[in-house]
Amino acid sequence: MAAGSRFRAIIKGAMAAERTILREFPWEERYRVAGIEDVLTPALLLYPEIVASNIARTLHLLDGDANRWRPHFKTAKLMNTLRLLVEHGIRNFKCATTLELLVACRGGAALQARLGVDSKWVGVNRPGNYFYFELEPGPHYFCVEAVKMERGVLSLIVEKGKTYFLQQEITMTGTELEILDHDKGEHLVAK
Repeated sequence: MAAGSRFRAIIKGAMAAERTILREFPWEERYRVAGIEDVLTPALLLYPEIVASNIARTLHLLDGDANRWRPHFKTAKLMNTLRLLVEHGIRNFKCATTLELLVACRGGAALQARLGVDSKWVGVNRPGNYFYFELEPGPHYFCVEAVKMERGVLSLIVEKGKTYFLQQEITMTGTELEILDHDKGEHLVAK
C-alpha cells in the first residue's frame, strides 16, 4: 500500500439466532391486561402468585434458610411484595437510605428482639405483636435484646390490679423500653 492510502474492509458477521425468554414460556391469557390503552406508562405489573413462587424457589436454593437471604430493599419497595417476603420468613434487608429502613420496619421487616422478665427470656418481639402476662406485685426487671445492639433494661414496681403497657423501640444504637400511659397503651393494643 502506498503511503497515505487507506485500507477499507467490510466485514459482515453472522448474526446469532434471536432468542428471547418470551419464546420459552407460553403466553397465558390470564395475564392479559384488559383496557391496555388506559394504562399509564411506564407501568409495572406484578403478579403476586409469581412473586411468591420466585420467593419460594429462592428459599429452596438457600436450603430453606431465610437468614441467608438479604434482598436489597429496592426489590421490595411495594408493601405487598415486602409482606410476601416477610411472610416467607425473610427479615434481613439491605437498605440504602433511612427512608427505606423506615418503610421496611413499618412493613414488618424490623429487627426482632428477645424480651426477658426477671432474668428469664419469655419470647421474641416482632412488629405488631404483644405479650400479656400477670406478675406478682413488687419489683420486676425487663430486658430487650436485639442482635448486635445494646440491651434495653427497665425496672418497675408492679402494683396489684394495675395494668402496665411497655413499648420497645429499636434505635440506631440499641433497644429501649418505656412505660406508656394507660390510654396510649390501650389505643396501641386495640389497633
